[in-house]
Amino acid sequence: MSSSSVAFHVIKLCLGRMPILLCLICTLLLLNLCGLYFRFSCSSIIASEAKQSPLIKGVATGRGLLRFARNDGGLKDLGFMFENRQVVMDNKKIEQGVRLIIEGIGEDPEREGLRRTPQRVAEMYRDLFSGVENNLEASFATYPVENQDEMILMRDIPFYSFCEHHLLPFWGSVSLAYIPNNNRIAGFSTLIRVVEHFAHRPQIQERMTTQICEFLNDNLKPAGILVVIRAHHLCISMRGVKKEQSEAITSSMRGYLRKQATRLEALNLLKVSV
Repeated sequence: MSSSSVAFHVIKLCLGRMPILLCLICTLLLLNLCGLYFRFSCSSIIASEAKQSPLIKGVATGRGLLRFARNDGGLKDLGFMFENRQVVMDNKKIEQGVRLIIEGIGEDPEREGLRRTPQRVAEMYRDLFSGVENNLEASFATYPVENQDEMILMRDIPFYSFCEHHLLPFWGSVSLAYIPNNNRIAGFSTLIRVVEHFAHRPQIQERMTTQICEFLNDNLKPAGILVVIRAHHLCISMRGVKKEQSEAITSSMRGYLRKQATRLEALNLLKVSV
């Protein structure tokens, strides 16, 4: 076959597959444009939030994950990846909402005693609902110790939280017990921070009990764990049925502490009955 014939066949083959090549090129260009649009949109949204939040001073990107720099010098992942976005508390919206409530009950938001109430509530909510923003996994740490199967208990960790149904407080104490696995334990102050993390958000006691238990089970990986919460609820004592002395008790357990003998030992040491 002559060289001219070979060239002719090559050109014919390329022309025959041209639609496929064009489709591939167009697809790649479209994906590139979508990626650029997504990054631009995320940056615009976060930049807008940065202007409204006193905690944020700048935005950076890296490895497809958008981040914002805090005024305290730290750098926190925003986690704005399609369906997973961490929340940045919006003080202005809280202030507007509180002002509307004041007007809604028939009061004057410009009255001397109420004029700064929206700002005060917004500042208070930043602390009371700090568990919504914080990334607990980043600060949770364990350390090695020679304790393979001796039970560790911590009683009566006080907490305050807000019932998500009426935004009224409920408060009480958390007691927990766990059996270490692979000689790893968590510090007592770390356990307290776990309780505070799940308490500082709109919450219900039943879910809070399970969340604490599951978080410690997933991150501490003990042989067994038990969490018990005792609490009083203002939504029971000051409204509705109005039963002031009522106490709600919830428990959650995993691993060896599901076994009756081990569970009874833990409950006896915690001095609680469930």
